[in-house]
Amino acid sequence: MTYHTRVRDFVVGIDYDNPYDYDNKHSHMTLRRKVNLEELIEELQSILKNGSDYPQFPPEANPSITYAWDLSSQDDGDIYSELMNKLEKHNRKEVIY
Repeated sequence: MTYHTRVRDFVVGIDYDNPYDYDNKHSHMTLRRKVNLEELIEELQSILKNGSDYPQFPPEANPSITYAWDLSSQDDGDIYSELMNKLEKHNRKEVIY
């Protein structure tokens, strides 16, 4: 259990359709947080469901996670698969309850 509560340094890339820029229809945001994995998952769920305030985009902008890294890791740090699995598991819990 301590694995999930440990504060780690994460970098997550999110691509989205930019509804405010007609020349550049696709945009990217990089999110860097020093939090535990559960807090990161909660924030990402909120962004995917509700959009973002900065940079500003609505949920209809189809945000999608493109990469995820744990900069605290001694290994390669790629946590994309782990993060996507945990997000999917959280989404299933929301549907069940």
